[in-house]
This record gives sequence, C-alpha cells and structure tokens, in this order.
Amino acid sequence: MDRLTDDEISAITALLSEDRLSTFQTMAGTTRAAIALHQQMLQLAGALMSTLRASAHLHRRRSPQTAFARSAALVNESA
Repeated sequence: MDRLTDDEISAITALLSEDRLSTFQTMAGTTRAAIALHQQMLQLAGALMSTLRASAHLHRRRSPQTAFARSAALVNESA
C-alpha cells in the first residue's frame, strides 16, 4: 500500500463509501493508512471465511449422522 501514488489513492477513495472510509480514517489517522487498513481487513475476512468453510466441512464429515439420516431430516422438514 505504501507504493500507491496519490492518483491511485484518490481512485480507491472514490470507490469506498464516505461512511466506510471515515471509519477507517478515524482508526488509522490518514487516508493512505485507512485504505491500507481497509485492504488488510478484507484480506483477514477472506482468510476467516476460508477457515470457517473448512471447519464447517470437517464438522459435517465427523457428524454421527449418516448421509441417509440427514437426507431424511431434510425431507421431513419440507413436508
């Protein structure tokens, strides 16, 4: 983020809503730092989503319910 030009910072600033940018500016102090923090938060959110998906997948695989039991439960719910 430190390598961005002023023009690039202006372009990114135009893409963010004023409310969203001001929240990050309050935390970071400057527009450049706010954009860097915003990008880091997006990266963190992406990593968390991948972790949560993997965790949910493992939980489903370890569940004592069989595939048949899960299917039967779905059928009963829709009836």
